[in-house]
Amino acid sequence: PHDVHTLEGTILQVVVPAGPREVLFQLALSGGAKRSRVDLSFLNYDFGPCFVAKDGATMAGVPLESDEDHRYERIDLIATNRDDTDCLISTPFTREPWLDVQLNSAMIEAGGSLKIPIVFSPREVCEYAQRLEFVVNDYTKIYVDIRGRGCPLRLELTNLEMQHVDFGVVTGGATVRKTV
Repeated sequence: PHDVHTLEGTILQVVVPAGPREVLFQLALSGGAKRSRVDLSFLNYDFGPCFVAKDGATMAGVPLESDEDHRYERIDLIATNRDDTDCLISTPFTREPWLDVQLNSAMIEAGGSLKIPIVFSPREVCEYAQRLEFVVNDYTKIYVDIRGRGCPLRLELTNLEMQHVDFGVVTGGATVRKTV
């Protein structure tokens, strides 16, 4: 349902042919339905240009232990339940080598929120795009579009004179620093 619906006071008439005559049954219906009120923090996200992981390695699916490892990009999608009852959220998406949605089916308490990590780790220099489907209460579908681009890791000097750095004569165990 797109809106709140109620069936209170609705009468359904059923006509059943019974030989040469018809029998009329009247059914009083009661009940209601409403759309789940689960909001996502974004419906589109572009990771932009991201460095291709060394040797095409990927971090998708590996538990995220530290923010110091930058071989992947991560964003948290926040699902907020604005309803007065708990809601179930799931995704039929299966992990790709370059994209992982770290969500098993989960309940979101009424008025609560859930962080859903989305991990992007490009394996090739190319454009990536994926439409993610999230299902609320096994019925309502919400779509999130993810984009990103793999780009090569290249280090270039802004000034060609910096190509050679002279550290001079250094004795064993001494520390010498130069800023390039």
